[in-house]
Amino acid sequence: MVDRASALVRAGSVLSWPRGDEIIVVRVEGLPDRRGPYVEARHFYTDLTASGDLEPAAQHHPLPEALAVA
Repeated sequence: MVDRASALVRAGSVLSWPRGDEIIVVRVEGLPDRRGPYVEARHFYTDLTASGDLEPAAQHHPLPEALAVA
């Protein structure tokens, strides 16, 4: 559900959206100075998506490049 079309995103913001049957949740750790490749962008968020085990969910379901923060 989107409460508003535009909102500031900053370090510490937590974002969530549906993907299939799961809800993806990420925390923004920082914002880069420039737009860059996915390999760099993934260092600016932490995947908080719940998974069935104790390993980070990002190892199981990396976010698509189009959804990277940078």
